[in-house]
Amino acid sequence: MNLKEDLTHMLAESDWTASRLSIESGVPAPVLTRFLRGTRKGLHSSTVEKIWPFVYGEKRPPHHPQEAA
Repeated sequence: MNLKEDLTHMLAESDWTASRLSIESGVPAPVLTRFLRGTRKGLHSSTVEKIWPFVYGEKRPPHHPQEAA
């Protein structure tokens, strides 16, 4: 399990942005953006607890498959 990869995958398949996840989870958008870009190597446990349900749990957004061109 790799949180960064799983978070990136969740955002891509749900069409959510880091900003949307920020609003829904209460985690500041810059924290999420720096983590996803790799300029921040890890997250505090309290931050992980806030985003965990969106990445792995009951608040995970629905999958929106890309339409074929």
